[in-house]
Amino acid sequence: MTCTVNSPRVDRRDLEFVRALTPPERDLLLAAHASVPASCAPEIHWTNLYVDGAFVAEAPQRDRLHSWVLRLVAEVYADWPEVHLISYGFVVNPAGSSAEQPFHCDYGVTTSNLFIPLTRVTLNNATRFIRQPLARARPRTTDFIGTVDEILEAEGCEVLEVVQLACRPFCLLRLLPGTPHAGVPNREDYDRAMFWVTVDSQPRRIGEGTLALFREDPLTPDERGSP
Repeated sequence: MTCTVNSPRVDRRDLEFVRALTPPERDLLLAAHASVPASCAPEIHWTNLYVDGAFVAEAPQRDRLHSWVLRLVAEVYADWPEVHLISYGFVVNPAGSSAEQPFHCDYGVTTSNLFIPLTRVTLNNATRFIRQPLARARPRTTDFIGTVDEILEAEGCEVLEVVQLACRPFCLLRLLPGTPHAGVPNREDYDRAMFWVTVDSQPRRIGEGTLALFREDPLTPDERGSP
């Protein structure tokens, strides 16, 4: 899916609240999630429903869900000159998980995500993200950036502001392009489930990506992901 409009985009880093879902939207997502086979994986895991222009898994009312995703993308990214739908599905961070992700930008610095939690998101399981611009601690061609210590070292700074956003279920959240973020261990007593949608301002296939490097040269405007 590609949509083109003619409005400017603001260049900033954030995870922002867009709106609450309507009851019919909630019912549609819950029906789709109920159809996903349960997993015993002890750490965070993803179930793709759609990737690179193709359906990966069946879901109740698949066509209705896909049409809704297209409308949602058109609504949220109406100010983007161009937007490409990359993937969507469900991600679950199980209760008691212990893995902590390094900070990253999914697939690159021009990619944006929509997140819709089906459960409460608290400070015990909320994704961490960094608002401040990073001049050096960032990937060249893929998503990996690094740990807090690695970022501090690469930036040559003394402090790094790391933020979390707690919310109720069924909040529509948008992660802006180039926002480094990292999953955390889930210290709640319930699985944290979310629906995600990934888009990009440029055509992209998920399989693309090579080595990630800390750079010694500052970023150009194009590399910062501001089309």
